[in-house]
Amino acid sequence: MTNALPTKEPPARPRLPPRERQCLELLACGLRIGQIETRLGIARKTIDETLRNARKRLGALTNEQAVAIAVMQRLIAPQSLHPDTPGMEENGQEPA
Repeated sequence: MTNALPTKEPPARPRLPPRERQCLELLACGLRIGQIETRLGIARKTIDETLRNARKRLGALTNEQAVAIAVMQRLIAPQSLHPDTPGMEENGQEPA
């Protein structure tokens, strides 16, 4: 009989839908909800719901915590954290 320690699979990295990732990236850039609303042209209610879903998916209690988790888990690419990064379109998405 061996005394092998039980192995535990590392938790699966959550996948963020594009809109959740986009909103978190814009928050990480320092934009406020109203600024995200203007930049993306979507309603504040939609942004609030999108961020709520992202928080739930990441196990975060706050938007700030969600951004931190997304960065640590490399769900948000560091080069995309600044809206003026070359290669980023005005809407915060990578060019097609």
